[in-house]
Amino acid sequence: MLNVLFVSCGHEDIEPDGGGGNEGGGKTEHPNGIPNKIPNNIIYYITSDDIIIRFENEDVFGGAKIVFNTYSSTKGYGTIEFPSEVTAIENRAFLEEETLQYIALPNSVKLIGDGAFRSCSGLTSVTIPNSVTSIGNYAFEGCTGLTSITIPNSVTSIDVGAFKNCSGLIFVNIGNSVTSIGAYAFRD
Repeated sequence: MLNVLFVSCGHEDIEPDGGGGNEGGGKTEHPNGIPNKIPNNIIYYITSDDIIIRFENEDVFGGAKIVFNTYSSTKGYGTIEFPSEVTAIENRAFLEEETLQYIALPNSVKLIGDGAFRSCSGLTSVTIPNSVTSIGNYAFEGCTGLTSITIPNSVTSIDVGAFKNCSGLIFVNIGNSVTSIGAYAFRD
C-alpha cells in the first residue's frame, strides 16, 4: 500500500537516504561524500558498477552542454559538470540507465522532463531540489528500486504516470504547492 502524505516542506527538510545531520558545525553530505550544497553546474550520481553514464545527446540538460563527466571509484560517485547552470533534465535524459542508484540534482533545475528517469530500475534514491516546479509524464515510471520520495513545495505539477509502476514505492511526501496530479501518477 502506498502512503501519500501532503505536507509543507522546505529544502532544509529534504534529506536523501543516507543523508546526515549538520551537528558540530560540520557540513552535511549525501551518500559517498557528495557535498550537500551542489553547485548549479554539477550533477552527482552513483551507479552500481562504478561506470560513467554516457549520453548520446548531450543537450539533455536544459541547453547546458557537458564539459566534464567522470566517475571516481575512490570517491564512489560520478560528476557531470557544465559551463553554465543546469535548468532542466530533459525528456529521456537517463532513460533505462538501470545501473543508476542515486542522483543529486542542483538547485537550478526547474523541470524534470518526460521519461527523464524512466525504467531506471536500480534507482533507490533521488534528491529533487526545491527549485523544481514540474515533474513530467512518466518521469520516474518503472523505477522499481525507489521506496520513498520527497517532492518539495516548489513542485506545482506532477504529470501523467510520473511514478507509475514504481512497485517498491511505499511512501510519498508531497509539498502543499502541488495543484495538478496527472492520471496514474502513482499507480502500480
